Order: sequence, then structure tokens, then C-alpha cells
Amino acid sequence: MPTSEVESFEIDGNLTTWEDMKTCGIPMHEAGNITKALASLAYINWDCSIGKLCILVEAVGGFELLTGDDDSGMWLKIYSGNNANANAEQNPISGSVTTIDTNGTIIAWEACYEVESTLHACLREVEIHSSYDYINATDARSRSSSTGK
Repeated sequence: MPTSEVESFEIDGNLTTWEDMKTCGIPMHEAGNITKALASLAYINWDCSIGKLCILVEAVGGFELLTGDDDSGMWLKIYSGNNANANAEQNPISGSVTTIDTNGTIIAWEACYEVESTLHACLREVEIHSSYDYINATDARSRSSSTGK
């Protein structure tokens, strides 16, 4: 999984903070299925000094992200070591989430997640999820985009 290791990385709501790291976005398709719509791209940054995994998710054309009032629209699962099952689903660290709005549409979100210091060295997979919908959708149906397992 493409990542960058910029120590003391800050979540600031400014997409230019990520520009140096945006060489390779991780595709996020509906329900993690590559035959379905590509709804967003994810970018990852580690702050290994404190065991923090930061993520930027950007919607692709025609889609908007839905974060939920309690950040329930942004979560991840961590698969590690020889464990075939995911650790508990994780919500963002309190206070670290910033959404970026353009014309009332959420086009991106940033969040950081705690990762045990002993875990990040043997991290196998991170499965990132984000709720989304079509811009100006008439059915207001929340869908889930995912990097897939």
C-alpha cells in the first residue's frame, strides 16, 4: 500500500499539505468491488513516532463524501501479522477530522487513526471506507466506497 512517512504530519483542512504525497492514490470503489463505480481515492501518511496513521480521501468527479455527524462515514479496518481477521473497526481520533467543502459539497476528508506502535511494523493491510453519494442525488442513498481487502 503506497504511503509516506512524514513525521509530525498535521490534519489542517488544506489539501496542499498532501500534494507531495499524492503520487499514487489508492482506488476506492463502491463496496470495494473493482467492477463498480470508482467513487474516491485515498492517500496515506504514517507518523511512526507516535503510531498515527493519517488518511486523505478525495471524491472523484460526480460524487460527494458523506462523513456523518459522528464521523461514522469514515472508518478503517486493520489487518496485521498472521491475523486473517481485521482488528476492530476504527473511527478517527477525536478532534482530528477536517472536511473540506466546496460549494456545499464535501469533496474530501482527512483523519488520523491510532495504530499500536508494535502493529505498524507488521501492518499487512488497511481497508479504508468512506460513505458517498452522487452529487445532487434524488434518492439520498448513502453508499460505501472502499479500498477493498
